[in-house]
Amino acid sequence: MNTKSCLRVLMRDTAMTGDQQGRSGLQLRGAIVMAFASPLQVGVRIVKSIRPDLNGRRLINEEKTQTWLVFNGLRHYVTSAQVYDALFRPGVNFDHLPDLDSVAEGPDLSPGTCLVSDSETGEIYLIFGDPSINIRKYAIKTYENFVELGLNEAVVRTVPPIVLAAIPAGRPIHFTMPSS
Repeated sequence: MNTKSCLRVLMRDTAMTGDQQGRSGLQLRGAIVMAFASPLQVGVRIVKSIRPDLNGRRLINEEKTQTWLVFNGLRHYVTSAQVYDALFRPGVNFDHLPDLDSVAEGPDLSPGTCLVSDSETGEIYLIFGDPSINIRKYAIKTYENFVELGLNEAVVRTVPPIVLAAIPAGRPIHFTMPSS
């Protein structure tokens, strides 16, 4: 596979892909291109990269006007102070990343984004998306990932499993914690 070429497909959902050199990429179907772990120069544009090395980081732009949460290698824009308060515990740190624009973007964390827990299993989910188009639940697979994301246990709402069963699942949020 030629990693300098971009693929555009017209399907739904997301899928992880890999090439013969063992690099992984995320293929967002219907909208974007396949990207790999380092930006590739294409003419004068830089192809945005999937960055699993940034998982769990909370990023802020240079002007300190936009905040982002990174999971599954994608940065997700936190659209408002209300969304921020609905997710993050007080005092979490945000990092400045000089090449923030080179990180591929996932869906925004917009109003209505919330953290919920299954009343039977205790599993915690991040729920977000545009209700008129594509709302998804993303299982946060470990407590360590929950903490690394800077999320606030005090704002997690408990819901019955029947509510969660009605929401399509997105790719689970699970990443290896950085070595100390």
